[in-house]
Amino acid sequence: MYHIKIICIGKLKEQYWRDAEKEYVKRLGAYAKFSVHEIPEEPFRSSAERIQVLAKEGGKMIKIIPKDAYCIALEIKGKSFSSESFAELIQGHGECGGMIVFCIGGALGLSDEVLERANTRCSFSALTFPHQLVRIVVLEQVYRAMTIVHGKQYHY
Repeated sequence: MYHIKIICIGKLKEQYWRDAEKEYVKRLGAYAKFSVHEIPEEPFRSSAERIQVLAKEGGKMIKIIPKDAYCIALEIKGKSFSSESFAELIQGHGECGGMIVFCIGGALGLSDEVLERANTRCSFSALTFPHQLVRIVVLEQVYRAMTIVHGKQYHY
């Protein structure tokens, strides 16, 4: 069974995001042990505080990434994948029972420390999305990957 964890800055505030997450977590239950670890956002007033905020959030994130986990950082400058190649990535690192961790930053992104720890930097688009939406996109794409890997009819 696959072990997948999302470590993210911030929580899902609106009910519609929580409902979407709940649905995908339910679907993923057939394929993976799945967990989400939310780290509270650091408050800031301007982008001038960016370095300090990222350092605090990144430090908290690094502490909970298991040493032997395959870490995928969601980053706008990361590599783009097709659904099939993303499924291959998940399959290649999850079939042997190792943990796959997805790191999702907050409003300011991810710290350099987290990006350096990542085994892969992944981008779902050159567009900037709110981190709540990215969290749901990650869940949907992991679910899609699982259906591809297991030959289920979801991805056409």
